[in-house]
Amino acid sequence: MCGVSNCGAGWKKAGLSLNAETVSFGFGKSMSREMRRDLAIAEDGIPAVLSLVDQVYGLRNQLRQLGEAIQAQPGDVRKAIADRLRPDD
Repeated sequence: MCGVSNCGAGWKKAGLSLNAETVSFGFGKSMSREMRRDLAIAEDGIPAVLSLVDQVYGLRNQLRQLGEAIQAQPGDVRKAIADRLRPDD
């Protein structure tokens, strides 16, 4: 989990403002308020949810990079990777 000081580092890199009260995307909406209202997330749970969302976006980026690296490999290497990833019957 994250504390208020380190939660959402990826959001900060993207130029978004994050603190315990507000996540602002520059168009004046408070994500924290919307999360509390629309998703019934308790105030003290907001940093944890933001941390998890940040982790998901980070993992998506890593998977995209991995896919690009695999695509850059010769066909026999790509096939070997694909064969290895297939579940056993």
